[in-house]
Amino acid sequence: MQDQGSFSFEGNPHPGREFLGWDAPLLDSVTTWLLNKPEDLSRMLVVTPTSNSGRRLRLALSNDGGVLAPHVMAPSRLFEVDGVATRQQSLWAWTHVIQQLDVEDFPHLFPSHLPGSTRGFSAALALARQMVTLRDMLAEGDADFRVAQNQSSEKERWRELATLESEMLQCLGRWKLRDSVLATREKAHAPVLPPGVSQVVVACVPDPTLLASRALENILASGVPVTVLVHAPSSEADSFDSWGVPRTDVWTQKEIDIPDWSQRLHVVDSSTEAAELCERLFAEEKSPSDGAALALCDATFAPALQKTFGSAGWPLFEPDGSGIADTGVMRMLRVMRDLVGRGQSFEALREWVRLPGTETFLPPKTSRHWASGMLDKLHLEHLPETISDAAALASSHTQPILDAVTAKLDELTPGKLAGTLRTWLSDWLMVADAAVAQAAEAGLAEALEAVDHMESHGDYPQPDEVFEMLAESVQSTRVTNDRSATVLDLQGWLELSYDPAPHLVLAGMHEECVPEGTADDAFVPDSLRKNLGLRDSHGRFARDAFLLQSALRSRSESGRVDAVVARFNDAGEARKPSRLLMRQHGAKLAAVVNHLFAESRSSQSRGGPWHRDWSLNFPQVKNPYAPGDEPRKISPSAIKDYLNCPARFFLKRIVGMHPYESGKREMNAMDFGNICHGVVESFGKDNSIRDSTDAGEIDAYCSDQLDRQMEAKYGRRISLPLMVQLESARERLRAFAVKQAAERALGWKIVATELRVGVDDIAWEIAGHPVNMTIDRIDCHEDEKRWRVWDYKTSGKAHHPQDQHQATWKDQENRPLLAELIPAEGRKKERRWSDVQLPLYAAFVQQHFNTSELPEVGYINLPRAVSDVDFCRWTGFDPSVVDHARTWAEAAVEKIRAGEFSQPAILPLNEREWDDFGELAPDGLTAAFGIS
Repeated sequence: MQDQGSFSFEGNPHPGREFLGWDAPLLDSVTTWLLNKPEDLSRMLVVTPTSNSGRRLRLALSNDGGVLAPHVMAPSRLFEVDGVATRQQSLWAWTHVIQQLDVEDFPHLFPSHLPGSTRGFSAALALARQMVTLRDMLAEGDADFRVAQNQSSEKERWRELATLESEMLQCLGRWKLRDSVLATREKAHAPVLPPGVSQVVVACVPDPTLLASRALENILASGVPVTVLVHAPSSEADSFDSWGVPRTDVWTQKEIDIPDWSQRLHVVDSSTEAAELCERLFAEEKSPSDGAALALCDATFAPALQKTFGSAGWPLFEPDGSGIADTGVMRMLRVMRDLVGRGQSFEALREWVRLPGTETFLPPKTSRHWASGMLDKLHLEHLPETISDAAALASSHTQPILDAVTAKLDELTPGKLAGTLRTWLSDWLMVADAAVAQAAEAGLAEALEAVDHMESHGDYPQPDEVFEMLAESVQSTRVTNDRSATVLDLQGWLELSYDPAPHLVLAGMHEECVPEGTADDAFVPDSLRKNLGLRDSHGRFARDAFLLQSALRSRSESGRVDAVVARFNDAGEARKPSRLLMRQHGAKLAAVVNHLFAESRSSQSRGGPWHRDWSLNFPQVKNPYAPGDEPRKISPSAIKDYLNCPARFFLKRIVGMHPYESGKREMNAMDFGNICHGVVESFGKDNSIRDSTDAGEIDAYCSDQLDRQMEAKYGRRISLPLMVQLESARERLRAFAVKQAAERALGWKIVATELRVGVDDIAWEIAGHPVNMTIDRIDCHEDEKRWRVWDYKTSGKAHHPQDQHQATWKDQENRPLLAELIPAEGRKKERRWSDVQLPLYAAFVQQHFNTSELPEVGYINLPRAVSDVDFCRWTGFDPSVVDHARTWAEAAVEKIRAGEFSQPAILPLNEREWDDFGELAPDGLTAAFGIS
């Protein structure tokens, strides 16, 4: 129905409005209205809310016999301009200006920035990105910084922004470029219609930008008739302005009736449950794919919906596609930025060599797999920070890799960057995912053209800057999956109005999603947005209230709308129902609220960061400890692992599984211990110093040895974390020197250091099985009667040897019970053996050195707190202790030889932090491997 008397007001032309009613879905109504004017279609320009809604309209017209199709476009295309600066060129211009400014000259814009803080490229680019986004936002309201200055109370801040903008425009001018924002605004004031167009139809666009409205007003003022279609009955005429935009004062107050709400508003606990419910709703209703519409209201629900519907045979198509931020192309660009930057990061090289396309940088016949393994080994052993650091520490096998990469990077020379990078990018895109490569190609080409243009005007960016801009150019690029292989579109909230499907499911109808919630912009708060004619929170609420009402009313006779709300998403983040679901009054509102916020009846988990949907199997591998000609020698530390958990022993010692320290930045506990062990080993073997009773002399020796070992291991230039660890080791060894001098003064001499058993013709067995072990230190008193066996410990805290070898027995931990428990004694309960190291050392030393008495044993603790550095003996250590420990050790060896490994321990909380398999099996090995 046409809105009469709407063509003029105070002399200004107004468009005609036609109300389509709510008797049918929007797309059907618009299609019918257009097909009723067949003679006008070819001369008509139809403006739709989005390009995807335009695609739907064109398809509907062709299916319904629209032979002469109209021009169809989104509002932004009314003022598209060619031949202007690209976004990349604008970013470069802004970055140049920001890098050169003095923050002291802009006190209102940069009140807390330190002098020089904007000189760095990354910092300048981050601000440039803000400036480009801010200008684009203001342009939507046909405004600029000076207009905003007039509307804002922060006038000095906007004046400074306008000054920077002027300098940016001058930079574009030097590069002979036309500013895109100014050109867009100019065209909106003088839009040019496609040839042959004599009328314009605005087909139910509920939220055009002010700039789009200005363009339409100028079209109307030029004499071209404009008709606005509104998906509402004529009785709602006062609820919309002349351009069909829902009036804020009306729609923020309007009641929204949800038919059969108690059966149509669904509340579950997690997004996984929500996805399952959405699929079940379609299945129960027997909705065909062309009769079903699925709206993704909460973007965090997309993975759960994709998984659930895919498993049910309804693969989803996302019209907006998925981002490429985590793809190989983006990783390549980000890693190259760090690789070519100052210092040439070795960490970046390690990541880079794993990526497809890097083979051309490696020596001939060198695989990425082998090269990455060699670089990882170099990293784990030496922790170099830069490629030059790595070159000083590299083996003869690794050095050619570093040389080849360095030679290739030298090809990046100022003035020729664009040409070199075109070749490299072409090679990389050839081996990238085809869809990703195709999607990224245009953005990368635009970025290289910007570099070309700059170089042609005498500006030569650095390679790392160019790679950062290349990454920026495709940051927002999205890739769509193959529509032919999908059944149902997963569309956003703003796309659903053009979907005519009778059964609509709103997945994740949550507050902050619908209506969209946005934090106040740092430059344009909500109050200023309203003054500038930009979409504010009230405008978004009014728009979304109308869209929901339209969806409900147009399906009230022949369709249904279900809204699904979850209390949490699968990351464990709380969600609340949208306010739009609670637009009722009185008792009905109370009932709806009670329904939406009722206690959960779900029997499922509310979700969280992880849950198991797969199981593991123990691999079938040969047991190297099994009886045979040459079984693997066993060590006390291996026996300790078995006593701790037979299943973990199998995974670690037989399968060879261990955590990969990809992010290693400092010495781990073993590295730190090895450095300290190396120093005290040198001390114990050096006849010129080991008998000294001078703590200062011992300290000087240990300090010098420490520096030598650190340089041999990590080079002359070490990182800050290594410096901290170096000084920590020095302090511990200084305290050790004092204790060592005192021990020697008491008559104790070092007899052996790092005594290797199982090699060097020193053999020993446990339960008939060969042993391999290294005893840190053996002392003998000058009386030649008393012996001591020591083990150095460099853990964070000092430990008593008995506490580390014997642990309270707890049935719930499911540890192996290999022999009788150690009887309760005093306040100590029954205990098991958790380690047998020192008893086995003592037994060997007594036998090997033929001592008359059992040696004493203990730890030389070198903990973080230097006040706790000490020689800690095991009091009460006697032959009965050794015999009991050997019984457990022999039983463990027998079970290891027999291959009995299917007993997973249930670790207490204090041990889980150090569990190598915690991330592999966060729910425990029993659940992970399905062990009953």
